[in-house]
Amino acid sequence: MDLKEKIYRFLFLMIISNGFVVYRQFWLNNVKFIVGVILFFIIRRELHFRIENKEKNLKYYWINYGLFVMALGIFPPFIYLLLIYLFQDIRIHDLFKKRSVMIYGMILIWFAIQNFVIFLYPSLIFDLFTLYSRFNREWGPDLFFYLRDFQLFHGEFKQIVINAMSIVIGVITFIIILNKNLQIEEKFAYFCFISLFLFMYTWRVLLILLPFTLLIFIQFLKKENNFLDFIKKNKIISLGMFSIIGINFMPEFRFTFYKYIPAFRWYPYNLLVGLRWIFFMSILGISMLILHLRNHKIESQNFKSEI
Repeated sequence: MDLKEKIYRFLFLMIISNGFVVYRQFWLNNVKFIVGVILFFIIRRELHFRIENKEKNLKYYWINYGLFVMALGIFPPFIYLLLIYLFQDIRIHDLFKKRSVMIYGMILIWFAIQNFVIFLYPSLIFDLFTLYSRFNREWGPDLFFYLRDFQLFHGEFKQIVINAMSIVIGVITFIIILNKNLQIEEKFAYFCFISLFLFMYTWRVLLILLPFTLLIFIQFLKKENNFLDFIKKNKIISLGMFSIIGINFMPEFRFTFYKYIPAFRWYPYNLLVGLRWIFFMSILGISMLILHLRNHKIESQNFKSEI
């Protein structure tokens, strides 16, 4: 991303490599780290090939889609990212060309290779759906993680919201796919940013969504050699990064504040506990909005001056 100053690279890295979001992956023996490594490796390859001006051959796609299918095997809801990635290089008029069909075939072949047991025992497909339904019934997606402490969604209403958000995320994915002005890393970043607010499984993949969201800020970054000048020139970006730090480092209250300060369990202090996520998410959303409005204003002024 052309962020060459070591202090800034260190700053961005520290934000995403520490905190309770990271700790929780080890605490729950989670495997989302693997998904994150795969996705960032794929994006890194994309950046490398673009910088080196290398041609993407079939070997390139074979490796990337093989890794992508593996990531989906661990976390299937990221099928949206696969669609965004797939149609980044395939235009509408190229949908049925030989090269495109070969790429579709690669994905199917990788799926068959990595899930060959399903072909040996087809009943596993029904077992999978049964397990998935049971999981959603007993645990369910974490709708709007920043509202999770208020427990606003129950029963049929929760299912209606889940279905509605699935449609919304699908529409947003389609819009991102159609936007050909964005590079693939930018498309991933904007999808992950929007997912922080709308995705049903945000709580489980904050480890991945937050780092991708940080990529959006880099395009607005004003690079200064002096660190204090950097802060002054990038006040809104610093505010947005502060919000991500707040989300990333927010501890589990059950094992921290509730344990040592039990009063946080009861009204009105429990309201403060519930609002902690909304506070940081609001800062993140507002800072992102200001940056884009400011950038749009600058582009409009430049366009008028050219005219």
